[in-house]
Amino acid sequence: MDPRNAEAHASLGTALGFYEWDYPAGLRETSRAVELAPSSTRALFDHGYLLLQFPRFADSALAVFRKIQRLDPLHAASAALPFHRLGNLHRFADAEAARFPALALVALVALPPAKN
Repeated sequence: MDPRNAEAHASLGTALGFYEWDYPAGLRETSRAVELAPSSTRALFDHGYLLLQFPRFADSALAVFRKIQRLDPLHAASAALPFHRLGNLHRFADAEAARFPALALVALVALPPAKN
């Protein structure tokens, strides 16, 4: 693996975290991906998704997802995932705050193209 390739680190981190159940190693790899490419929505999403697995990192994960939304306002997964996971973490006020922007974005992305 090329040690300078952010996408490779992001993929390895996801595999380690979600398939090998080695979350610390997965977080190290996705952190490295974000260091290498701080504006990569792929690296940020993978890192935020791993962070969301731990209630103590939920605020850090939300900050990552907000950064993704600033970089790519139409990144639907980064809007919808925190809403879903926050409910699972019993952070209902945060989930409610994330609900309407997520639903609006999903509706916008799902709209068929305008006919001329």
